[in-house]
Amino acid sequence: MTTSTKTKRQPKPETISALKERGFSSIKEYLIDLRDEYGLPGFVVAAIWQSLGEDELFDGIVSACQDAENSGEFDDYSSIYA
Repeated sequence: MTTSTKTKRQPKPETISALKERGFSSIKEYLIDLRDEYGLPGFVVAAIWQSLGEDELFDGIVSACQDAENSGEFDDYSSIYA
């Protein structure tokens, strides 16, 4: 049986530059902003991020967050956890 150790992958330099251009210092800060902007639970944004990855940070992840918001599935979330 082999054990694996998870290593934290560093963002690409172009991702860091794009984040800074948008006023964010990290991917985490950007994802928190998406969570707040779309009123989604953090675990939903994290799952979208883990599914789509860094290459979709400014396109696919935003679209998926918009879809999740528009689904109405998480409308009560903000009132429960506010």
